[in-house]
Amino acid sequence: MKKKYIAALLLGSSFFMLTGFDSKLTPQEILDASAEARSQIGELNSVNGSIECRMKAEVSMSSEDGSIPEVSTAVLNHINGDFTILDDSSMGMDLKWKVVLPGAQDTLALRFYRFLGRDGFQNYFYDSADDEWIKTALPEEMDDQLMTIMKSGFSASTGKNTSLFLPEGELDAEDILDYLPKDLYSGQEIEELEDIYKQLFSVIKIKADRVTVSPLPEEINGASCYKLEQNISCDIDGLSDMLEQLFFEMNEASSAEASQDICEEEMEELFMLCDLAEELINDIPIKMTYYIDDTTFIPVKEILDMSGLDFSVFLQELAEWSVEYEMYGLDSEEDAVIPKIGVSFPEYKMEISYKLNETDEIKIPSDALYAKKIELGSDTELEPNTKLE
Repeated sequence: MKKKYIAALLLGSSFFMLTGFDSKLTPQEILDASAEARSQIGELNSVNGSIECRMKAEVSMSSEDGSIPEVSTAVLNHINGDFTILDDSSMGMDLKWKVVLPGAQDTLALRFYRFLGRDGFQNYFYDSADDEWIKTALPEEMDDQLMTIMKSGFSASTGKNTSLFLPEGELDAEDILDYLPKDLYSGQEIEELEDIYKQLFSVIKIKADRVTVSPLPEEINGASCYKLEQNISCDIDGLSDMLEQLFFEMNEASSAEASQDICEEEMEELFMLCDLAEELINDIPIKMTYYIDDTTFIPVKEILDMSGLDFSVFLQELAEWSVEYEMYGLDSEEDAVIPKIGVSFPEYKMEISYKLNETDEIKIPSDALYAKKIELGSDTELEPNTKLE
């Protein structure tokens, strides 16, 4: 037993010696080193990795008087697979989506490939229902938007010009503007979005806790890593008041009183929904985790965890508010049966692992080489068994 203990101790010590892990580094020192390392990446040619999403929902419904039979169930959604993105906006994605219900389960294949051919970008989708591949070209405007989004996400993989975590403390509108994806929009659109952001974040407050680092290294895909975490909370107050003020200003500029009366009736419902949304947003737990290679200081994995999310209070108040007593032929509010609703997510997590500049090509599955070509929005088969070009 003593020999086994000594062997385990030596093995653990050798792991520390072979890594660049330094337990004395503070979270800020690690983040500064990572920012410097990411700024030195140079040309980015590819991002490839894996993604995993797990969402477990617990749903229940009943009523206090027993008129609604008590029902409770759990649903598990699990998505996992691999992806590759190239610098020309080509990409490949091969995922599996598993849904587990009480007494039943099903798995769907989510497979999508996009690459540049002789006739421009072609998109290949796998149709699980018919077990076949479909080839289509997107309309030019939609394709341009997709390329812009993909390029933005591609460059964001390095995080060259952004921080991995939010600054500690309460963020104001100006802080949030730093995270606006400005390369996705034109100058005029940016100005309009900045105005919207400033209005929204005058009532939405985001508070970020101090970033913490694990005292021990963790191995991710063969790399020894620092594990850094941050808890984030949201608080919203006065959203309906803000919208009411905007509504008033809009009507001040309008001369159509009849239209104003109609809008006010519709806006009353919107204000009520805003009040309900405040309770929902105030209860959203968020934890961000990054694993940073302790030798290269490049991030290799990130986790967004919102486990513990609970919509029960929001849905309960929404049910009470939305009950239309007249439609049930009831004479009073006391006669209405309002269901007790519970929806919570004990597990709600997304993990992404990635590597940079590991490949320069995307391999199309052999069964996609002869895909059925269709026009977007049309069920008409144009070129059956058209070979991939």
